[in-house]
Amino acid sequence: MTQTALAADLDLTKVAIGGLLDRMESAGYVQRRADNDDGRLRRVYLSRAGSKLVNTIRENVEAVELDILSRIPEERLTQAAETLMLLKRTCWKRLGRKRKRSSVRTLPVSISHQGIFTCED
Repeated sequence: MTQTALAADLDLTKVAIGGLLDRMESAGYVQRRADNDDGRLRRVYLSRAGSKLVNTIRENVEAVELDILSRIPEERLTQAAETLMLLKRTCWKRLGRKRKRSSVRTLPVSISHQGIFTCED
């Protein structure tokens, strides 16, 4: 993924993502390399250490999500997801924009039997 695309997906400025990537690269979590087809572009790649950190974060987040969401009935989670989608659509409409296309998966969601939000196609 390019730095510019990553900044857009995270709603950060190019300067902010540059600083964040500088720190992540110094820590050994990412590598930035020139694009093979367009040398002006820089692509961001996870290092082995970065992949290991992402897996650890995902495991911990999943445990916390399960603990939190297991206490809420599935019907209420579904209603909350639908309400959030309506809010999102209303905000985009008021801003006069169409939904951004990005590589980040967003709602719509469904609730699995464990209570975890999962993305639908």
